[in-house]
Amino acid sequence: PTDSDVICIVRNPLESIASFMAMTISFADGKPDECDLKLHFAETRDTLCYATNENQEAVLELRNLTPDLVFVIGCYNSSNTSHLAEICELVCPTFYVEHAYCIQQAHISHFNLHSKNIQTTSWPDVPQHPKIGFTSGASCPDAVFEDVIFKVAQHFNVNADRVSAYFNAL
Repeated sequence: PTDSDVICIVRNPLESIASFMAMTISFADGKPDECDLKLHFAETRDTLCYATNENQEAVLELRNLTPDLVFVIGCYNSSNTSHLAEICELVCPTFYVEHAYCIQQAHISHFNLHSKNIQTTSWPDVPQHPKIGFTSGASCPDAVFEDVIFKVAQHFNVNADRVSAYFNAL
């Protein structure tokens, strides 16, 4: 490659590097026009993957349904899953869990975003037929997501066949 055959992938924190590279290209080749710059630079400011963006939009819609409680399922070190939990906890009790084993008949072990630790909480008081929301991070396996739903359904004495029928209808 020649000095002007530079490819640079830039993310927001590195925009100053992009500016520097653009100036370098300008001095190496004369002043490039906008088309020339697009050949050398990839636009990556929107770094949310499709699934993450879709999950966040769905959670914003979920808030409008006024759930009685929400389970956010995914890894505790995921910034995207944490963001889903932050959105949900503004509306109702939210439990950020990694697996179905976090859910017991008497309590829920969940991640507290504010104290950054696992805490155990009794089930909240909810109506006899509560509206429960479920969401997960983009990388949460479907099997883990479904296991949590089955475990919560079990807590509310919902027949597993009824839950399975719902999944099969999707």
